[in-house]
Amino acid sequence: MHSQTETDKPSLDLDHLPAFAQYLLTHRLDELIQLQRQLAQEESLPLLQQLAHLDPDTQLSLLRLYTHEQLTLLADNRAAEWIDLSIRHWLRNDFPFDRYDLVAEDIIKLNYIRKKSFLHFLQPYCVDSAQMLQVVDDIDRFHLQHSTEVMTVFNRIMQEHLQHREAQLLEAQAIAHIGSYVWDVKTGRSTVTPELSRILEVDDDAPAFLRHVHPDDRERVEDELRASLQTGFFNSEFRYQNSHGLRYLWSRGKVHYQNGAPATISGTVLDITDRELLHERAQENERLYQQAEELAQMGNWCWEPSSGKLSWTDNLYRIYGLEPQAEEVTLDRFLSLVHPADRARVTESLEKGFPDDSEDHVFRILRPDGTLRVLHSLARARRAPDGTLLQVYGTEKDITDQHSTEQALKENQNFLRKLADATPSIISSYNIHTGQYTFVSEGMEKILGYRPFEVYDGGFPFVSSLVHPDDRETLRTRNSRILEEANAHPLSEPVAEFRYRARHKNGSWRWLQTFGTVFDRNEQGQVEHVLNISLDITSQMEAQHKIEEQEYFIQQIADASPTVLYVFDIGSGRFHYLNREIFYVLGYTPEEVLAMTPEEVSELYHPDDRPLLPERAGSDSRFQYHESMMQYECRLRKKDGSWYWLLAREIVFRKDGDGRVQQILGAALDINRRKEMERTLLQNAFQLEQSNASLEEFAYVASHDLKEPLRKISTFGDRLVASQMDRLTEDGMIYLRKVVDASQRMQAMIDDLLSVSRISGNRSFEETSLQSLLSDALAALEHKIEQRGARIEVEEPLPVANVVPSQFRQLFQNLLSNSIKFAREDVPPVIRIRYRYRRPDEVPAGVAKAHSYLELEFTDNGIGFEPEYASKIFQIFQRLHGRSEYEGNGIGLAIVKKIAEHHGGTIYATGTPEEGAVFTLILPV
Repeated sequence: MHSQTETDKPSLDLDHLPAFAQYLLTHRLDELIQLQRQLAQEESLPLLQQLAHLDPDTQLSLLRLYTHEQLTLLADNRAAEWIDLSIRHWLRNDFPFDRYDLVAEDIIKLNYIRKKSFLHFLQPYCVDSAQMLQVVDDIDRFHLQHSTEVMTVFNRIMQEHLQHREAQLLEAQAIAHIGSYVWDVKTGRSTVTPELSRILEVDDDAPAFLRHVHPDDRERVEDELRASLQTGFFNSEFRYQNSHGLRYLWSRGKVHYQNGAPATISGTVLDITDRELLHERAQENERLYQQAEELAQMGNWCWEPSSGKLSWTDNLYRIYGLEPQAEEVTLDRFLSLVHPADRARVTESLEKGFPDDSEDHVFRILRPDGTLRVLHSLARARRAPDGTLLQVYGTEKDITDQHSTEQALKENQNFLRKLADATPSIISSYNIHTGQYTFVSEGMEKILGYRPFEVYDGGFPFVSSLVHPDDRETLRTRNSRILEEANAHPLSEPVAEFRYRARHKNGSWRWLQTFGTVFDRNEQGQVEHVLNISLDITSQMEAQHKIEEQEYFIQQIADASPTVLYVFDIGSGRFHYLNREIFYVLGYTPEEVLAMTPEEVSELYHPDDRPLLPERAGSDSRFQYHESMMQYECRLRKKDGSWYWLLAREIVFRKDGDGRVQQILGAALDINRRKEMERTLLQNAFQLEQSNASLEEFAYVASHDLKEPLRKISTFGDRLVASQMDRLTEDGMIYLRKVVDASQRMQAMIDDLLSVSRISGNRSFEETSLQSLLSDALAALEHKIEQRGARIEVEEPLPVANVVPSQFRQLFQNLLSNSIKFAREDVPPVIRIRYRYRRPDEVPAGVAKAHSYLELEFTDNGIGFEPEYASKIFQIFQRLHGRSEYEGNGIGLAIVKKIAEHHGGTIYATGTPEEGAVFTLILPV
């Protein structure tokens, strides 16, 4: 018997469950069957007892057959057909158990097992929360529809079964040997038939009969017996204990009177044990059905449009917040409980008259106490042959908690997805057996450029192909070893760390640091899924590589440096680091010095120099502040025992929490040769000072002694010319004049040499206006300037400089005189003077070091000179022209050069024949 015909059966169109069913059928059938079998055992499914006569393989084969049939129809979107087919199987006893052996608990638990097993594989099927909720909704609708129809059929089967049993009981009563008795009221003795004797297992002893009545019924039976003496009739059902156990008996009797007093009671006793047990079972089934409604938070209803009668089960009253059967529910009363926002939609559904013969919708209700609940309603219509709507019946399930859970789940999944996608990492999970990924965050695209769907499609082999070939085997071996250890210790939750390179979609390589752990395990405790979190550490690895390169570079520099570099530890009194230069300076390898005791380290330093060492034991020298630098010269003992001079510079390298110096960083420069040169220089300076003093004394004496004969030659020559002119021949006069001129020239040369020798000895430097000294020189040359018609042009007044005034006056006078002297014939001399300041990198080598330099430039329009003579003109007594052409001794520019060098500067000249010359003087300021 079935609830509907094929033409009456409404459709159950599910949008998302078919694809999920196909996924289970194709990929998860064996796992689904195993899980359902496991859940059935965990839930102690009563039906298992009816299948105990089948061996496990047969049970598994049948379960696979029925599950395959179910998934095939669900995948074809034929859910309603499967529900109908499963009910037909049940009613036709196609299953290896009698249809009456199925109890309400089986129906409830089977629905629960199927639903839970479906939900178990939902996460591997999809990760999109919206899609997941849609599939869950389809699963709920399908199982709700199935449970509604099955429970409806179950109730009908139970009713049919009870009716069948009752008919059997009536037939049994007609053909059974019902025991009869006659009981003498006065004597208490009774006469029973053999059948009753068999039932009661007593013969004629009334008290013995009463002793076998159940203690809880005995007093009532005695009262009913006494009452029957007054009423004339005895009718009682009671429990009776015989050798076969507890029995249910029904006794009916009639009282016979004599002389107006009760004499005997005659009647029958019927064994109604089977009927009572059947009744108890029906009550138990009804209780289980109500319990099923309560557990499922579901209630049933029936509406007859013709009469307007609306019937609710007790649990539906409870769902609506009403006392069960306390009031008669009408359609208006039902609509008054529907939430105002949903009432119009529900009313419209009722008014349409169920054109599709089924309705499936969700709406809210407001209970009398104001509580808001969310209900899922499924309804089906039953029509007359002419299409008239006869009856609508259905179920309503309270899905408030589920709805809230789904909303919370949706929000939580959205939050987790956003959190995972916002995290600068790749979060993923995959099945280690199938290699299929169940979750991949958007970080995959951010870090490696691949969309998550590319990973879902390619699985673990695709991800493995991205690993750098040099890292792949190491990563595979280590991952396998960790999984083996995790499987060997099912209670452990290891967290493994991997570093490797992965190829970006653009072809570049990125460094990843992955933390992997067990996500879940199977029934045997073996790892099923692995969770990985991968961070992009490319910048970190590149920085680390650069640091390593820099450290290597610094170490190479340190080892190649001609300076001893070291770190000294104050607390231990030993060196913490030394470069290789220590070997070339002292003859010790760094390892030898690092192994020295504090006493041996102290012995390296000369005793007289140890007080200079900052922060060392026995020294009062301290760093004044953290960044201060200490410099000192000290002697260290070489490996051969000799002392070696070093210039040390030290700074604080590390302090403790209290600000005390812990380590010192130092650099020691080899100054041993400088010290030797200083000693030599001191000796040479002393010798030079003595030599200069002797030279000055010699120059003075020599000039005095040399000039005396020259003066006599000049004097006597002049007298000879004056007194003997008429006696001398013309040639004699010429020779005599040459002698006199030569002596005078020799005297001038001696004066010039004396002037040159005295330049270096004059240290009377002072801040003087160069413009003032130039004016003095122009005044001294005033006659020459007028005589030659020279013009002196100064662009702007010359600045103040630290010079020896007398020497610079002579320098200006010599330079101006030189330019006037070497003027071109018939061209008035023009001398232009200008100055400017120069940076150190703009001046030639050979000048004293200074932050800035003053450049004086003298430009004339004279006869000039060839470039090859630029340095010769500054040499003493060097001339580019004959004495007959230009006067002078050739020492004027030599004095200029000497003065410039005495002031730490230099002078150089450039010239072009017949165009002029430029003299450039550079002085440090």
